Amino acid sequence: MCEIIKNSLTLSLSLMYDNNEEALIIMDNDPKHTSVKVKNVIINEKLHFLPNYPANSPDLNSLENLWEIWDREVHKHHPKNLDELDYWARIEWDNLRANTKLLEKLVLTYENRCNAVIKTKGQGTKY
Repeated sequence: MCEIIKNSLTLSLSLMYDNNEEALIIMDNDPKHTSVKVKNVIINEKLHFLPNYPANSPDLNSLENLWEIWDREVHKHHPKNLDELDYWARIEWDNLRANTKLLEKLVLTYENRCNAVIKTKGQGTKY
């Protein structure tokens, strides 16, 4: 996890933002995200994370929705072995990457997701 933050995340942020202080990163409270090592990397890299984000919160995490869509699309092909699974996983990932309307929708519905979670007081929502 620390290497991902140091290498991939900081590089991505530098490409998207002039200053890391503009970015607010969301990670749930999964133990691998909250370890002392990860907290030290966050401090050393001067990153800003949303505190107290609920653990296991798929309603607030657009990526969870993306994984579910990807999994469903891959399994529509009924792969019979690992080679077929790998093949269809790659094909469907490329299809998702090309589906900019879906990706935009997942991002643009974030406010609605937050409001729905508030309304249900943290219980499940339609998302």
